[in-house]
Amino acid sequence: MERVTFSNALGTGLVGHYHTAPTRSGIVLVHGFCNDKSSNGRFDALSIALKTAGLAVLAFDCGGCGESEDTALTPEGLATDIDAACTFMVNMGHHRLGLFGNSLGGSLCLQFRRPDIIAMATTGAATKPLSYDWSEHYTIQQLAERDQTGFLTNPVDGTWRDRVVVSEALLRAFGEGSRGERLAGLACPVLLIHGGSPDDAEERMLAEAASRTMSVLPPGSRTMIVDGASHGLREHWDVVNEAVTSWFCERLQGHSDG
Repeated sequence: MERVTFSNALGTGLVGHYHTAPTRSGIVLVHGFCNDKSSNGRFDALSIALKTAGLAVLAFDCGGCGESEDTALTPEGLATDIDAACTFMVNMGHHRLGLFGNSLGGSLCLQFRRPDIIAMATTGAATKPLSYDWSEHYTIQQLAERDQTGFLTNPVDGTWRDRVVVSEALLRAFGEGSRGERLAGLACPVLLIHGGSPDDAEERMLAEAASRTMSVLPPGSRTMIVDGASHGLREHWDVVNEAVTSWFCERLQGHSDG
C-alpha cells in the first residue's frame, strides 16, 4: 500500500491509500458521511481483498475528511473528489473502473457518471431522497451555526481529524431529487447491498427502496440483503468483502488486460 496525494478540479489536495496491481482494472472506494479512507477498518479490509484478487484499489479521503485538505463538504465538491480519484486511477494505467461506496458514499456513486466506470457496488446507499429531522442528529448550537453561516461543525472520532465542516447544501441534498433523477443516465450494473436487521428501521427502508429500484437499474444489477446486519454492516463486513470482490472480478477482470 502506498500513501498518495492528488488534487481535485477545485485545487483541494486529497490523500489516498493506493494498492497497485499489474492490471487495467481499478476500484475506487468512496467513504461515508464525515468518515475517511479507512472507514473504521472496513475499507482497509476490502482493499486487501480486492488487491489479493488481482485488482488495483484506491481508498481516498474526500476533501475536508481524513488527511485531505480542509474544506466544507458540499455536493459539488464531493462529486469533484470522486472524479479526481477516478482520474488518478486512469493516470496510473487503470482504464476500466469499478466504483464502490458506503452509505453517503454509495449514494454519491449512484449519481456519478463516467464512461470508464464498468460496474458499481454500494452498501447502505439511498436510491431515493430521504427526509431527516436534523434536530435529532445535531445540537441547538450546531443548528444555530448552520442557520447563521450555512455550515455546521460535525465532531468525528477519527484517526486524522476530530471535526468535519458540513454545508447546509449537503444536508439539504439528502432530500432532493426523485429516484428517477438520481439514477438517470446510469449505464453500468450495480450491486446494492443492505442490512436486514429487524432493529434498524432506516436500513430496512433503504433496502425496500433498493428492491423497488431494480426495474430502472441497468441490466445485470442486483440487490443483496445481509441477514441481521445494520446500516454500515460493520459486524458483517466479511460478507461484504466476499460479495464485492466477486462482483468486481466477474465484471472487470476478464477484460482487464485486453
